[in-house]
Parts: sequence; C-alpha cells; structure tokens
Amino acid sequence: MENVTLTGIDLGKHAFHIPCQHKSGNALLRKKFTRTKLMQFLATCPSSVVVMEACAGAHFKKDFVDAEAICEAASRPSMRFDGGHKRLAFAVNELAPFVRFEPVCPEMAIGLPTLRPALRLVKQENEDIHLCFSKDCRQEVTQQISAWSAERVKSLHHLYGYILCAKSPSCGMERVRVYEPDTNNNRKAGMGLFAEKLQAKMPWLPIEEDGRLHVRYCVKTLLGASARCMSSTRCGTRPDSRTAYRFSQPL
Repeated sequence: MENVTLTGIDLGKHAFHIPCQHKSGNALLRKKFTRTKLMQFLATCPSSVVVMEACAGAHFKKDFVDAEAICEAASRPSMRFDGGHKRLAFAVNELAPFVRFEPVCPEMAIGLPTLRPALRLVKQENEDIHLCFSKDCRQEVTQQISAWSAERVKSLHHLYGYILCAKSPSCGMERVRVYEPDTNNNRKAGMGLFAEKLQAKMPWLPIEEDGRLHVRYCVKTLLGASARCMSSTRCGTRPDSRTAYRFSQPL
C-alpha cells in the first residue's frame, strides 16, 4: 500500500467502494467499507490524493465501476464535465500506425469553451433545423457553425477518411436527436450540421462514427481504396460514383 498515489471513494449512505491506484494507473486495492471502517482505513493509509463525487445524488448508485471512474476522471484534467472523455481507443491503438490524425471540433472553432452548455438540434416552425443551447432554445449558434463548417470543409479535401462523433448535434452522421421547440419531445432523425456539410461536399470520402469504425470496415482496405480514389481525382479522373457511394455509406 506504500505505492498508492490515488484513492477514489464512491460515496454511499452506509457503504463505500474504494479503489486505490498506483501512479501508473494499475489497481492496488478494491474494497468495500462501512462508514466506521472507512475512517479507520484512511487513518492508516499512506499520503495520497483522495477523490470522490461532488453531487447531491452521488450516494444513490454505488459500485466499484463508479469508484474507478472517479479515479479515471481525477487522473485526466481534460476530461469532459459529463464524466466521459472522447478518447477513441481503436483510433489511438489501431489506426495511428497507418494515418496522421487532424483534429476538428466545430464548437471550439467558433469560440465555445471546452466546458460548455449542452447543445441540441431544434426543429423550427418553418421546418428548418437550428443548433441551440439546450437550456434556452432562443440562444443558438446555427449561423456560426454553418458558416464555419462550409469554409472548413473546403480545406479537408486532402483527407482519406473522417471519424465523426456519434450523436453530436454538430458531427453526428445519423440518428441525431431533433427536438421540438421548448420541449424535450424529440426524434432520432437528424444529422449534425458539420457532418451534413462534409458529406454534401465530399460524398466519396469514407466516413464513420466513433465506436463503430472497428466493426464496420477493414481499415487497410478502406484507407487503400480511399487513397486510390483521391489519387485518381488529383490526376484529373473523376471517381466512379458507385464506388464513391459505397465508400461513404455504412456497410
């Protein structure tokens, strides 16, 4: 236990789940304590960083998974406020040896901060789709995102593929929730504003959402086909429309 550098506590009314981790992230201990036993345990622990949830409902659901997630959040200062992160293991571990990534984030590109209010697609009375803040649909960034997306896509014609963020109101490829004004009624029938511009301007580009890429495509075959397609375009040959369609549609 002398190597413990991080201790997570999943709060509960009577029981507490505790994972202790080495600085490398390896688990050294996973144990459930009562309130009294927890105080005794912490009193005998070596000095380490202790992290716990900070919300009114933290004690309603408790287990080791939550406790380990708390440790993960503490070890990643850039983790998003919703408790998740956007690290795609398949892209980092499997794709990285074959490609050079070029990160694109429409929300940050127009000046929104990393910790920002949630956005949603909202269908207006005239059937237009607007990108609005979830808590106040009167505030929107539709024009900013649309204008930026149109310009940004012009500079992406060198890409051999694109990984979009699923369910995102800016980057979701399909089944993005579209809400009715001033209500939570919605249908999974939309597409992100940036994703729409990207597909419209580059229909031949292989596109998939994160989390599905590893089960939908053979990576080397896909990238090779895309490279040949792009090479023929640069040589003045128009890519076959049927091939382009197969590239851009889910298999």
